[in-house]
Amino acid sequence: EDKIVRHSESISFFEDLGRNTGMSQTEISENLEEKKKILIWLIKNNIRELNNFGRVMNVYYKDKALLMSAINKNDRKLVLPETTAANKDDKKLILPKQNEKAKHKVIQELIDFMIKTAYGENLDVDLAYREKVKEKDITIINTLKTAYYTLVGPLKMGGISGGASNRQLKIFEGYGIPVGIAFQLQDDILGMFGSVEKLGKPVDSDIKEGKNTLLYTQALKRGNLRQRKRLMSLWGKKDITPTEIEEARKIIKNTGSLEYSQKLAKKLVEKGKKAVPQITKDKNLQEVFLSLADFVVEREK
Repeated sequence: EDKIVRHSESISFFEDLGRNTGMSQTEISENLEEKKKILIWLIKNNIRELNNFGRVMNVYYKDKALLMSAINKNDRKLVLPETTAANKDDKKLILPKQNEKAKHKVIQELIDFMIKTAYGENLDVDLAYREKVKEKDITIINTLKTAYYTLVGPLKMGGISGGASNRQLKIFEGYGIPVGIAFQLQDDILGMFGSVEKLGKPVDSDIKEGKNTLLYTQALKRGNLRQRKRLMSLWGKKDITPTEIEEARKIIKNTGSLEYSQKLAKKLVEKGKKAVPQITKDKNLQEVFLSLADFVVEREK
């Protein structure tokens, strides 16, 4: 009998998640188990209506203790009122039941983009040991590690659930890949030049970690010998001082690397937006996709 044996935790994964959430590994694990428990309860109680699902999420964020009590007692009435005349007309909001073929396709898509994400994570780790890193290496990692996980995968899973054709699913990639890469470029920019107050997390983690970002690789490519040597000596320095961080920022700015990354992110967003009319003819939905793409490069956190 084949079995999946768990050997160890993904240290890099929990470190990245911890930096972005401010939570310890124990807290992250407890949070994931809690959400898993909620999802299992929703499935067992056949809570599929969008309105009821929304009510459960509302209780989770407003009175989590009440929701967990309802789950432990398996008493949905604690958080969900009985169906009334006011919500009997909400049948159009009920999620359609998927046929078995669609379910399998969704699961396969989930497996596919999770494999891509894991591969991207491995490439990112491998990149840290290479002497020369090219822009295409960064792009491949941003595509696999971020674009598929953040946009392409979820969009295609939703599309499959809604009965999208293979052609339509391919169009999601035309939108999600460039916008997803732009998301990561903006994330790297904020990780180096963002505001601690707005981000709610340190802005020195990338440089301390020695992360291979486009900002760093382009600065090395564009800088003079002195700038390259100095930036390389600062990148990955665990005890780097605020003065040295500012020095690194100036090198990235002065070499034109920051401007290059910003322009590339905007260019990728515009490329992704061109796919929107092919995704849907609904003007309101088009606006959602377009606004999301713009938000990716305009966000400050």
